[in-house]
Amino acid sequence: REGQQVEYDEGRGPKGPRAENVRLMV
Repeated sequence: REGQQVEYDEGRGPKGPRAENVRLMV
């Protein structure tokens, strides 16, 4: 993932926190 920036929302899954709505920052 070099040179790539990602943005995501923190959501709650059955097993704890998880990443939601992961999007690539251009």
